[in-house]
Amino acid sequence: GTVFAVIPAFGGVYGLWAARQSREQSNRQEMQGYVFFAAGLLLWAAGALASVPYLLRSGELPYPGWPDLLYFGQTLCQAAAFLIWWRASYHRDEQRLWPMLVILVTLFVPYLIVPFFIREAHGTAAVDHLLFALDFGYALLDSLSLACALTLLLPRALRALSANLREAAHFRAIGMGLMFLAGAAYVLTDALPATHPL
Repeated sequence: GTVFAVIPAFGGVYGLWAARQSREQSNRQEMQGYVFFAAGLLLWAAGALASVPYLLRSGELPYPGWPDLLYFGQTLCQAAAFLIWWRASYHRDEQRLWPMLVILVTLFVPYLIVPFFIREAHGTAAVDHLLFALDFGYALLDSLSLACALTLLLPRALRALSANLREAAHFRAIGMGLMFLAGAAYVLTDALPATHPL
């Protein structure tokens, strides 16, 4: 728990410090996004610290529990940050609205369904309004964050890819070759007797 607290806490503190240092030189909307994102990292760190007593006592985290208030706050801040960044970009390119909505719907459905499958597999599929609200909130806000991020990043990634298509093809070929070798190694070692050292 403490490891998962230290890393986002460092990022959050540094982010707030950097935002304060460059508030006069940077775009106001983009700076608001950085402040929200950094605040979300600090809330995540606080949630990880709040989880430590539960883990020390019983080794299990209650869901929902007090740490979820902090984790959900992080999710809210993260969604606000990405929405601010997307909105700042949307004013420059109004063609990004529909792709963002399509990506949001595509992400939202599996995000919302997965927790129910997990609970059903563990025999805890009973309807609980608080759990449903949390699952719905997490799914909606995470999907919104990812949709905004992908809508911002994909056009830039496609431009970079088209400008460096030959290099990208080389890396893809190397990756596929390594995947083939890994699969072949797995098949060969799986065919060996159980007593073999490999």
